[in-house]
Amino acid sequence: MNIATPIADAALTVDDVVRRSHALRFELKDAGKRADETGSDTIEGIARVNEEKLQYLAVPKAYGGLSDGSPAFGGEAWNEIVVNLSASDASLGQTYLSTQLVIRSILQAGDAVPKEVAEEIFDGVLHRGLRMAASASEAGSKRPVTIAKVPGGVRVDGVKTFNSGSGSGGVAAVAGRMESHPGMYHALVRLEADGVTLHNDWDNMGQRGTCSQTITYDNVFVPDGWHFPTSGLAPALIPIGFMLHGALVLGSGFGALDTATEYVRDNNRVSLRRFEKAVDDPLMMRRIGVMSAKLNAALAFQRQTCRRIDTGISSPEEMKEVMMDGFRVKCVSVEAGVEVASDLFDLTGARSTSNTHRFDRFWRNARTFACHDPVDPLYNWIGQWELEKKDPDFFTQFGF
Repeated sequence: MNIATPIADAALTVDDVVRRSHALRFELKDAGKRADETGSDTIEGIARVNEEKLQYLAVPKAYGGLSDGSPAFGGEAWNEIVVNLSASDASLGQTYLSTQLVIRSILQAGDAVPKEVAEEIFDGVLHRGLRMAASASEAGSKRPVTIAKVPGGVRVDGVKTFNSGSGSGGVAAVAGRMESHPGMYHALVRLEADGVTLHNDWDNMGQRGTCSQTITYDNVFVPDGWHFPTSGLAPALIPIGFMLHGALVLGSGFGALDTATEYVRDNNRVSLRRFEKAVDDPLMMRRIGVMSAKLNAALAFQRQTCRRIDTGISSPEEMKEVMMDGFRVKCVSVEAGVEVASDLFDLTGARSTSNTHRFDRFWRNARTFACHDPVDPLYNWIGQWELEKKDPDFFTQFGF
């Protein structure tokens, strides 16, 4: 990656944080296994993410970070980091992603978030390990969140059903409806505030370390400066967002491939007894080669599309083409990640299915997150585009 953005206090660059994330991909695999086994918050992984300054990517240089202040800054690096972290633990990749998304929503709000509030949040993220949860989903909620103005601030009331990254406190960016505001509104809520109830009910088969629990907000007061209107996503963030979803699943595929090759190598696993060594077994070589090719083809497409966005979109028509590429990247990334995570056991054999190894976590993580946003509608939109160059109404489709 030819991205280098030094900051004043050190020679840290965007390239540096990407390289550090690649090292964490291998360092944190045991931490990912432990988080999956216990269903606990991915504390070990996040601590290392903070130590290696990966959160600096979204924070503007004016506050000590690496970003130029635009919400879509560093899309290629962002996606690459999510792939690397998710290869060690997809829960870690998603938790990192949540904080990054909230930081960028604050940037997009501009002057609606006072400088002193931004300073407090960004300083907390960079130097005190502050976690940010994106509290947006109301799927299945019987009490959608409303936000009402009161003297000195707003009151937040309702239930959010998915709150990834909320397992160790921090601040949640809670999206809700305000009667006097036509679109969505956001309030930054401290998770230890009065009226906040964390239900600790996340017991899913995958993404277990995300602690994506239900949160109830009972008339929670949020002071002025800590709430802001939402004007929709920056256009470039839409294809980046789809690719980030794909990056999470693609990372699980890379984690499965890392694990399979290590296991085959260490145990000299062969498909037929006539082969003395795994490196002499053409079936093993072919299966590993197919896995590697599919994952890396998706990764190459991701990088290519991100670079196109990072260099700037010059026209509405080009933006539509990039949107379609974002859809395509997500589709191939999800399919490659789920397939490789499932095929791992064809290489490693029956003994590797022991819960001691927990190799199935790669498939469980990939399959769980892939349910978040199915690829079938994306394939339909891509097909419609190919047939008649007609794009869907993005903002209507995605509820912005």
